[in-house]
Amino acid sequence: MITSHLGELFALLTAFFWTTTSLSFQQATRRSGVLSVNVLRLIIAFIIYALISYFSRGMFLPFDASTHQWIWMSLSGIVGFVFGDYFLLKSYEFISARISMLLMSLSAPIAALISWIFLGESMSFISL
Repeated sequence: MITSHLGELFALLTAFFWTTTSLSFQQATRRSGVLSVNVLRLIIAFIIYALISYFSRGMFLPFDASTHQWIWMSLSGIVGFVFGDYFLLKSYEFISARISMLLMSLSAPIAALISWIFLGESMSFISL
């Protein structure tokens, strides 16, 4: 029975954990502040990433990457993890996690609308 509905089970678990995480971060930012929560989260994530990398590749960081790749990885990390997550946590503080998640769920339809208006792209009914 469970194996026939494994996809649905994982979808429900994903929604549950996504909701639980955002509500937990909302409480943490209200208690400790956005910057301290974000810095602590980044430190914990870096340690977990380094351990997974060490056990899967034998090195804590991707030392085999070129300088060019390191520059792009660093820029991506700064924009996504530092600024993006800071503003996400700040939105939890300002408008609550529930409304923030509701607005995030609108990102795909808004992207489709913007691509239709500015790029002239069209989508079939099934694509929507």
